[in-house]
Amino acid sequence: MNLHSKKYLLLSRCLLLVLFALMRGNIEAGEPRLESINVSFSSMSPTRLHLWMARDLGIFEKHGLEVKLVYISGGPTSLQALLGGNLAVVTAGGQATIAAAAKGAPLVVFGNSHYVPYVLLAVPSITTTDGLKGKIIGSSRPGAAADFITRLLLTKLNLDPNSQVTIRYTGLSTSRDRVRLMTQGVIDATLAVPEEALDFQLKGFKFNVLANSVEMGAISTEDFTAANAFLRARPSTAAAFLKGVSEAVWVARGNKGLVQTFYKRYLKIEDPTIVESIYKNYVIRAYPEKPYPRLDAIETYIENLRSTMPELREKKATDFVNSDILRALETEGFWYKFKR
Repeated sequence: MNLHSKKYLLLSRCLLLVLFALMRGNIEAGEPRLESINVSFSSMSPTRLHLWMARDLGIFEKHGLEVKLVYISGGPTSLQALLGGNLAVVTAGGQATIAAAAKGAPLVVFGNSHYVPYVLLAVPSITTTDGLKGKIIGSSRPGAAADFITRLLLTKLNLDPNSQVTIRYTGLSTSRDRVRLMTQGVIDATLAVPEEALDFQLKGFKFNVLANSVEMGAISTEDFTAANAFLRARPSTAAAFLKGVSEAVWVARGNKGLVQTFYKRYLKIEDPTIVESIYKNYVIRAYPEKPYPRLDAIETYIENLRSTMPELREKKATDFVNSDILRALETEGFWYKFKR
């Protein structure tokens, strides 16, 4: 091969490499890059369905997000991680956010994930709420959602949680584990979510249901919390997140079989009776059609925390809520398409 031919071959190869690089750049430029965020959840329960579905079905990706779901037991611990910059969004009991924000933490509730229905279970020998006096009631952790609703429900049942019963902190965020302690005689009563109570009943365990938290007006919500700075700097990211969870709820409501698949995958729940209970209690009832924060629940948190937190004396629910992003989605008609 003469010198001229070698130069021509070298030039051709260089041109091909340049062309390949240009083509690759055009392809990559045509694919929008997903924005990555970390989102926490505090327990393995049916209430996490919309998060799992939004991630696994590609709904978050559809809205431009790559969401990493991080399990962190307990809302207060999750909020510490958020303040440390390790999380973008926390899914936790709203009362934890209120308590932290009242002490100066730059946090705000920007959406409602769901409300949590609880039943108060007691050993067979306790047949009335009055029979709880002097007994041991198992809770999770101080300041956690289960602890808050336990104390609120006892108050509504005319029982002083500080003097008429003994609250024992078990460190267990899952009610199934607390019910197991009750069947072992370690505690006399505890709060449980309906499907876990039903599971124990189907297995032959005996206990009495003394009260239903929702019927008693003891509403506990889990909210989406973020730092104020995050919402100011990345409102489109927060909007994409809310779109993803909202769309996942609508998908779940329209496909019970798919819901069953997710419960089997993540919670190992296969019993059709339990699945039906979960579907009715959570997918149909507990998830909001539009995830606006529940101001009534937040007012309750403030009222119950006010006695021990003077910082809350002049505060109201709207001081801890930012619904601007939700209102913007409402204006653009985001939820309208799901009703057609």
